[in-house]
Amino acid sequence: MRSDLPLWQRLQSAPLGGGVPIAESRLEGLLAADARLRDLASEPHVRDLLLALAVHSPFLWRLAAADPARLERCLGAAPEASLESCLAGLAQSAGEGASEAAVMRALRLAKQEVALIVALADLGSAFDVIAATEALSHAADRLISVALGFLLRTAAEAGRLKLADASAPEKGCGLAVLGVGKLGARELNYSSDVDLIVFFDPKCAA
Repeated sequence: MRSDLPLWQRLQSAPLGGGVPIAESRLEGLLAADARLRDLASEPHVRDLLLALAVHSPFLWRLAAADPARLERCLGAAPEASLESCLAGLAQSAGEGASEAAVMRALRLAKQEVALIVALADLGSAFDVIAATEALSHAADRLISVALGFLLRTAAEAGRLKLADASAPEKGCGLAVLGVGKLGARELNYSSDVDLIVFFDPKCAA
């Protein structure tokens, strides 16, 4: 199937979730808030997938219900494109000049959106296991990079570190972060820890 198709057109299956009154009630409440989402849910695979979330995954259902426009956006674009858009937005929100609170919020929202995008594609069989674990690993790399960039800029502002380029703080900073375990193998799953080894060249310290 073409990878540029929106996610809703690539869904092939979903865990069983229909026929459960609480799931049907939750779904109807969600669809009442967004007309475009209501149109998408007329597609059987989309409806089945949303019902499955309502029955089986309180976490994913909370993400879906908290922001119907985000859910519609995730379903309405290719998951690969959604991931890149999400991670690009994170980098912009957490860039130079952002406060610690802003960076933490941007990281938290990006993590939520990544989880929703990958889970929808995974549960709907648009992603196989390899694609899902690779997507989670790629997103973890980017989230770690954003957090590291903020910490490096903060250390430089406090006079504890010299940066060759504040707009690209990781370049020439003397710090190397190595992902090991499932991250290093590009096999992160939904419950994986991120194992990191950090190396530092003290000659780069102020």
